[in-house]
Amino acid sequence: MSDLKLKDLRYLVAVADTRHFGRAAERCFVSQPTLSTQLKKLEEYLGVQLIERQPKRVALTAAGEEIVARARRILEASDEVVTLARAHRDPLAGALRQAHARGLIHKDIKPANILLDVASGDVWLTGFGIASRLPRERPNPEPPEVIAGTLAYMAPEQTGRMNRSIDSRS
Repeated sequence: MSDLKLKDLRYLVAVADTRHFGRAAERCFVSQPTLSTQLKKLEEYLGVQLIERQPKRVALTAAGEEIVARARRILEASDEVVTLARAHRDPLAGALRQAHARGLIHKDIKPANILLDVASGDVWLTGFGIASRLPRERPNPEPPEVIAGTLAYMAPEQTGRMNRSIDSRS
């Protein structure tokens, strides 16, 4: 191993969180032998044992605990860099991501509720009148007649303003 890789730090943190090589490998979407080999290479590169491997038990060494704590901070910082880059690539997605990070669901995204400064590329969201807090658990879907927000287009048959029943085309 010629240098430290974020991927290897993710593997180490996954093992620290799960205390199991198989579950950590699933979490990282790699095979267990791949994860184990990469962690061995990381230990060789650092010159210190990070994980105590015993039958039916995985534990971190004292050095491993300290390195995992630092690895978590490094991974959080790298995720922030990626988030920042994505926000600059797609300003609307960045604005929505910020709202979701604060636990808000807008519920009425439409052109009239988006303000764009063309010169700077900044995006502001408005129209939070029917916004809600992000639920901790996924709720069951609401029936269509109680969905909040305005739709871009609704067929007249769906609004009840015509004396016709809804047909299969609307």
